[in-house]
Amino acid sequence: MKLVLIPAGEFAMGSAATEAERGEDEGPRHNVRISQPFYMGAYELTQGEYESVMGTNPSEFSKTSRYKHMVVGQNTSRFPVDRVSWKSAVEFCQKLSAKDGVTYRLPTEAEWEYACRAGTTTPFHFGNFLNGDKANVDGNHPYGTSAKGKYLNRTTTVGSYAQNGFGLFDMHGNVAEWCQDVYDA
Repeated sequence: MKLVLIPAGEFAMGSAATEAERGEDEGPRHNVRISQPFYMGAYELTQGEYESVMGTNPSEFSKTSRYKHMVVGQNTSRFPVDRVSWKSAVEFCQKLSAKDGVTYRLPTEAEWEYACRAGTTTPFHFGNFLNGDKANVDGNHPYGTSAKGKYLNRTTTVGSYAQNGFGLFDMHGNVAEWCQDVYDA
């Protein structure tokens, strides 16, 4: 896994009250200080990385899954692992820690959002619009624009879209990521 050192810093966590389609649990926006630098994977955890530690691959978009017809000819070992529970994600971190002799953990929600934003204040690290052109999402349902974009209807190779200001890829779209702490509105 390629790790990136995320510097300590401060940011406004949550969505602005005026942001379109804002959910009730996305605010109030508040300042958060990340007091210690931390490492995050430059890419989402791949199927190959997960399988090398866990010995299995639960992904729906793999060469042996029920959706194998959707990934014919693709190197799915570089696709993100999907269909992983929070418990399995924590277990992966524990097994990798034991294997490498270094402590790995999931990021907290604040660390994840700080790393995702990478100093930006817009809804997405690349701006105000999301339509499948800058992240692997359903481009038939754009956000912040009426222009429809791509829709792969599956995951895709990690790093297929531009990195953010901290050097992290796929912080929007592809698969959802787990955080260490428990969800709390």
